[in-house]
Amino acid sequence: VYDFAIDHKFGEHDPREVVDALTPLYCGRTAAFVKDTAELSTFEAEVEVERTAETFEALKGYLITHWCQRRRDAGEEPGPCREHT
Repeated sequence: VYDFAIDHKFGEHDPREVVDALTPLYCGRTAAFVKDTAELSTFEAEVEVERTAETFEALKGYLITHWCQRRRDAGEEPGPCREHT
């Protein structure tokens, strides 16, 4: 997903095509979540949402590193971009 976000901003592909390519992934992930949480309480389902958010947060360094590299490659000013440590 992070690579899609980077390609949407800096890539050679039409941003609409990037979004279109993500649509099946989104639909599949949504269907899997509904199936996996159908028998859970609201609280238990929310725990699953939080777990997914924690995974994205844990991988934030990947996004920052690659986003910053693409900014440099594009000749953009670094601005607030910094390497994640």
